[in-house]
Amino acid sequence: MRAWDRVLGVILTSTSKKLQVSYGLNDTDNLEISISGNKYLSALKDNFSVTITNLTYNEVVRLIAAEMNEIQIVCGYKHGGSRCIFKGGCLAISNQKQDASTNSIIFICPSKLVSIYNKQRLNLTLNSGINMYSALSIICKQAGINNPKISKEFKSRLLTQAITTSSSAGNIIEQICNQNTTYVVNADASYDSGVSVWDAYREDTRVIPLSPKNIIVANGYPTLSSSGLTLYVLPVFNFMPGDVIQIDNAYIDISQSSKDEVLSEPNKAIYLDPKGEYMIHEIAYTLTNRGSQFSLRLLCKRRSLLKGVTNNGRN
Repeated sequence: MRAWDRVLGVILTSTSKKLQVSYGLNDTDNLEISISGNKYLSALKDNFSVTITNLTYNEVVRLIAAEMNEIQIVCGYKHGGSRCIFKGGCLAISNQKQDASTNSIIFICPSKLVSIYNKQRLNLTLNSGINMYSALSIICKQAGINNPKISKEFKSRLLTQAITTSSSAGNIIEQICNQNTTYVVNADASYDSGVSVWDAYREDTRVIPLSPKNIIVANGYPTLSSSGLTLYVLPVFNFMPGDVIQIDNAYIDISQSSKDEVLSEPNKAIYLDPKGEYMIHEIAYTLTNRGSQFSLRLLCKRRSLLKGVTNNGRN
């Protein structure tokens, strides 16, 4: 049974004080850690809340005084190894007093794009006709974004209108990518890229096969609706928005149990992807090292939808 012992911890960094500490990754730690959060196909929406209980008051004060501004969340199992599932910034640190002997410290953690690189407003004028790769590279350079991953596909895409703006890097990147429904942004830095931007229509993405061994059927089999495919999985892989999961459609529950369901969605089967491939649009995390919750909820859209998207200049 010890093979399925959970690994859940955080690594906190203060870049100003040159200090790094970790919690939950040492067998001697007697801490209760609870993490909830979401990752999206967006430059601005990623967010996590980390609560660590049983720290001494002095340790809590030391962490707040150290101005911890970066965080890594590490998750997995002892038998299969652990991995960083989120790397972002600390927007706020607060102390919650539960009783006379219990301290809980809470970290509010968005992406680095929001917590660090969004503090500076950029005054930019981007002329129409320049390629999007150059435009996005200029934005990242001026904002100081480390190691941006920008698709080479954007070298052949042009800005259709001039952009004059005074805003944060994340807002400008989001504005540019909203020009097309297949342009996607990932702001999680767990693979050491400050921001990733690509065209899901043109580029191949990671395809991750899933089997009943990974799917938590205690929450019910995967379900399908007009909103997409919803399923719960174990945290055995660093899933990212934009990844494609592959699943046998036979495992998907498309049953209907009421007249209202049938009238609102007469044929759920139309939402099935012929190849069983679905792109991840949102990931919700509920992780604890002591409680019963230790899972991810994936919301996915069928991959074949991208093939039906038509845009000027595409063939």
